[in-house]
Amino acid sequence: MALEFPANPSIGTIYTYDNIMWEYNGYAWDKTSDENFPLGISGAIQYHDGSGGFTSNANFKFDGTNVVLTSPLHLDGDILGGVHHYAHNTSGVGITRGYPVYITGMDGSSNIMRIAKADAADPSKMPAVGLAETDIANGDTAQIIMFGTLLQVNTSEYVVNQTLYVAPGGGLTGIRPTAPTHLVQNIGKVGRVQSNSGSLIVMGPGRSNDIPNIIDGGTY
Repeated sequence: MALEFPANPSIGTIYTYDNIMWEYNGYAWDKTSDENFPLGISGAIQYHDGSGGFTSNANFKFDGTNVVLTSPLHLDGDILGGVHHYAHNTSGVGITRGYPVYITGMDGSSNIMRIAKADAADPSKMPAVGLAETDIANGDTAQIIMFGTLLQVNTSEYVVNQTLYVAPGGGLTGIRPTAPTHLVQNIGKVGRVQSNSGSLIVMGPGRSNDIPNIIDGGTY
């Protein structure tokens, strides 16, 4: 049987025949869904429904940049790679890739945190919550890595498995801060040692040592 589209349709008119849906765009009929390929949800990712066809869900989609799972959906299984978070550099200066950062606030009602360089010599700038994934210019929004591996970094000054700390003044150090007023935060380990393709294993953001440094011979 031939398709019999309605005469004189308006823009947005829907016509359905044999489980196939068509929509009039003003000059032609567009197929928007059928029993095997539901095309009507903008950006939705299609997946096999287990019975020979495909389906989609508005909560599981590609927004042009990221694959998005909205609440209450979640990933069920292992993750290979880092755990990241969007962050907005509002500190007034650029943040170098691999630098530890701390939270200074949030962008309105969004889930984008505002960040600045962490500093083990200043308790108001601790603890760090992660490392900058890329160089972040002042005013830019980028990602920080909170857990996982930061790749392609210069680790030539360290040794494999060396503990890394937030440094007094900012950045990373392989030497535990010892001054009485310095906070101690172990933020990760050195994975691969190499000048261009080294790796850092980030695994300790969010908490400074709860026992402060003291001068030799001092008392609590």
